[in-house]
Amino acid sequence: MPVPRLHRRDAEPQRSPECGIPPGGSEGPTETCLCVSASPRWGPDRVSRMGSVLLVLGLAALAGCAVRLPEPTREMAGGDDARLAELRQGRSLYAAKCAGCHALKEPAAHADAEWRREVDEMIRLKKVRLGTEDRERLLLYLTTANARE
Repeated sequence: MPVPRLHRRDAEPQRSPECGIPPGGSEGPTETCLCVSASPRWGPDRVSRMGSVLLVLGLAALAGCAVRLPEPTREMAGGDDARLAELRQGRSLYAAKCAGCHALKEPAAHADAEWRREVDEMIRLKKVRLGTEDRERLLLYLTTANARE
């Protein structure tokens, strides 16, 4: 049985140096050539470049969706460990409760009063279920992390 030989089919018909069979053809009944189309237009280099471009575009799109949620620090909590724990719980609530329905906003996107209105509106419209303590923790985080009044 003849052994198939692979060679690259170039843009111009010419004899392939790899196997001696013209692209797309055969030289006799004993040799079979399985031509691999790799024209200069879609060669390995171009496919590799296109993959790199798509990767960069994908990462840029993800970066656009990412929101920086500041991690609570002792400075944010004024050195109070209990307040630091509440800030961390508020951050977790924000990430868990709010991201389930919409894209998160950076805490700095709103002043304190705006955050209160936003959270109260979500509760009023029953878009989120928050107990009083969780509401206070969430607002504590948002109004502390925004570094605004």
